[in-house]
Amino acid sequence: MAKISYQGQTFNTLEGEKVLNAYLRQGITVPFSCRNGVCHSCKQICASGSIPVEAQKSLSATEREQGIFLPCVCVPAGDMEIKPFSELKNLASKDASSTRPKYPPPDLELWAALEEGQLLTVILKDFYSRVYQDPLLSPYFHGTTMQRSIEKVYSFMRQICTGENTFFGERPKNAHHWMVISEEIFSHREALMIDCHRRAGLSEAMSERWMAMERYYKQDIVKSEPWKRDFGNTSLPLEGFEELIIDSGTICDGCGGVIEAGENVKYHLRLGTVYCSRCNDQTTGNNNHL
Repeated sequence: MAKISYQGQTFNTLEGEKVLNAYLRQGITVPFSCRNGVCHSCKQICASGSIPVEAQKSLSATEREQGIFLPCVCVPAGDMEIKPFSELKNLASKDASSTRPKYPPPDLELWAALEEGQLLTVILKDFYSRVYQDPLLSPYFHGTTMQRSIEKVYSFMRQICTGENTFFGERPKNAHHWMVISEEIFSHREALMIDCHRRAGLSEAMSERWMAMERYYKQDIVKSEPWKRDFGNTSLPLEGFEELIIDSGTICDGCGGVIEAGENVKYHLRLGTVYCSRCNDQTTGNNNHL
C-alpha cells in the first residue's frame, strides 16, 4: 500500500491498486478516458515520491523529466504527492507551441521497421479502409477520397521519420483547425491505429514510437471548439473563400497538382482546402456546399 496526497486529501491505495482506481474509489473526480495508458487524458504531476517506469512508458522524455505520469497505469511503489496536470499547463507560456519545432526528431529506425515505406502503405490502407466505415471517424473525411488521405499521411510520416522534405500539406494545427475533436475521439483513433500496427506485424516498441510522433501534435488537434486558421501572424475567419500568395509549397486539393511558393491560391477558411489557379473557377461554384 502507498499513501497518496492529492489536492488536500490523503488516502492509502490497496495492494496492487492503480492510482486512478484509488481516486475513483475515494470519489475523487479527475479526467480520464481509455484507462489503459493510450489517450493520455489522465496525465498528472508527481511532486514528490518515485514514479514507476510503467507509468511514464509512453510519455516523451520532456514529460518524464517534468514528473508527468499516467495514473491509470500507475501502481505506486511508495508514497506520492500528486498535483493536477493543469498546474503545469498554467505555468506554460501561451505561445509555447509556437516555439516547438514543426516536426519531432527523425526516427530512421522506425522508417526501417516500416520497410522504407512498404509496411507503412499496408498499415495506412488497412487503417483508412476502417476509418471510412467508422461512425465516429468517417464524418471528418467527408468530401475527401481514401487514396488522398493515404497519400497525405504517407508523405507526412515519411518526412517525420526521415527528415526529408516530402510533405507539402498543412501542419496538423491548420489541417484540423475546424474539427472539434475530443479526447475520446482522439483515443478511439489511436486504438484503431495501434490495432492496424498489430495486424501488420509492427513490433510493440516501434508501434509506440509511431504513436509518440502522433501525440507530439495532440495539443494542436484536441479541442472543444473550432480554431481560426493561422497564416503567419494572421488568424482567418472560419467560413468562405479567400485568396492568398503562399510562401511555401503545397498540394492542390482540387487537382492534386503541386503549388509552388509564390503562387496565388484560393482556400476555404473553415476546411483549409487549397486550390491552385487552374481550379479557382471551380471553387466559386462550390461555396454553398462546403
